Amino acid sequence: MKLKNVQKTALGGITTALITVMMFLEGFVRIGQYAAPAIAGLMILAVSYAAGKAFALYTFAASGLIVVIFCPDKEAALIYIFFAGYYPILREYIEKIHVKLIAYAVKLAIFNTAALSVFFLGIHVIGIPVEDYIIFGVDITKAFFFILNIVFICYDRMLILFDIRLKPTIISMIGKLFQR
Repeated sequence: MKLKNVQKTALGGITTALITVMMFLEGFVRIGQYAAPAIAGLMILAVSYAAGKAFALYTFAASGLIVVIFCPDKEAALIYIFFAGYYPILREYIEKIHVKLIAYAVKLAIFNTAALSVFFLGIHVIGIPVEDYIIFGVDITKAFFFILNIVFICYDRMLILFDIRLKPTIISMIGKLFQR
């Protein structure tokens, strides 16, 4: 089903509101610092399926601005803005690279650049104590980034399954939502 511009705008607004509420509540519950931005990225991907990449990017921009202002957990907001919000859309373009090794290298480069940006902004701008990365006198930063890369690879594989299994269902559900 082809959505009209008004319907696309409404879908973007609804998604922006859902992302904002989820990220706002994450700051109080503190169980989804990494999961909440990833789920928000899936919501952006759903908008991309139904309304196109341009409206998905508009939704990302609007929700990113609101999340930065209202989300109590600024590190989660940075994760959403620097990676999780736009990566599901960007991944579709990276998947078009025919040499899979180069595609994975590009994906890992994007992820690690975003992760390092969030890390340094978190420490130097937000004021996350460096001591949070020291356990029993041992600096766990390298181990933390290694584990993050493994989680990223799992997330990327999950996005592929999301495309294969859920894309038709999501498009159908959104189409039914906007039928008269």
